[in-house]
Amino acid sequence: RDWINAASAAKQRLHGIVYDSYTWALLGRVQNNLREFEQAAEAFSVAIELNPKDYASMANRAVSLYNLGRYQEALKLLEGYLKEEPDNRRALEMRNEIEKRLTNEK
Repeated sequence: RDWINAASAAKQRLHGIVYDSYTWALLGRVQNNLREFEQAAEAFSVAIELNPKDYASMANRAVSLYNLGRYQEALKLLEGYLKEEPDNRRALEMRNEIEKRLTNEK
């Protein structure tokens, strides 16, 4: 996949349309795939701010934060996400992984 061009297209679409939560979330997903986790976390943050019920962006921002080693923040987002999607296996696995890492850091 051509993630660099996808990121460019999403940024162009956002130019002048800053209130489009879908495109912010799309940009975040692209940036996660480019391993630009800080930028991805910021894009997902904007998407969530624009649409507080965007649970997919919560989960995706948690992935970004996890990859940045910001485990407490990722865990908090996952807990919020799991209130809405309690059976999401991927989110449950990530939460368990984060809890293990946090336990090992003590």
